[in-house]
Amino acid sequence: MGSQRVRLTTEGNVPGLTPFDESHQAGLPPARIPVDHQSSDEDLMELLPPQIVAAQSAEEDIVSVETIAERILPEWVVLAHGTRGAFVARLADLLRGLSAREMRGQFRYESLRQPHTRGRIVIEATPASRDPRGRTQAWQAQQRRAASALKRRQAQEAAGQLSLDELAEQGGLAEE
Repeated sequence: MGSQRVRLTTEGNVPGLTPFDESHQAGLPPARIPVDHQSSDEDLMELLPPQIVAAQSAEEDIVSVETIAERILPEWVVLAHGTRGAFVARLADLLRGLSAREMRGQFRYESLRQPHTRGRIVIEATPASRDPRGRTQAWQAQQRRAASALKRRQAQEAAGQLSLDELAEQGGLAEE
């Protein structure tokens, strides 16, 4: 019914469902889904390095872009084929950029023009395969690379933050 009201009637006669009509004026619920297929590239970039590191820690050699999309996008199974394709294309562009810049040498992006896949990442190096005496430092270096990939987003968020005084002037703080 909208962002402020939801209603279930008895027209469907589904056993176990009781009708209700609820109103809500407190705004949108807290985010439980980190991204959707329409999220910004910056939001997607926040989730890609962790996916790459997870593949490295699991010692996966190859991960398709579609698999990464399924892992970060909760509604993947209900998306239309065209929407999936557009989302995978966006992820492919972001992965291509990561492999050329911040995470160079960790993985490479391979473009595939096959019917069931558009591309994949090939893990080139993983701290998990190192000598146990150097793994901790290698994972720490990987964390710095991932942080470097995310620094643009963090810098943008910090620039957009308001001080408490500015927030109060805009009416964002309640009176005690």
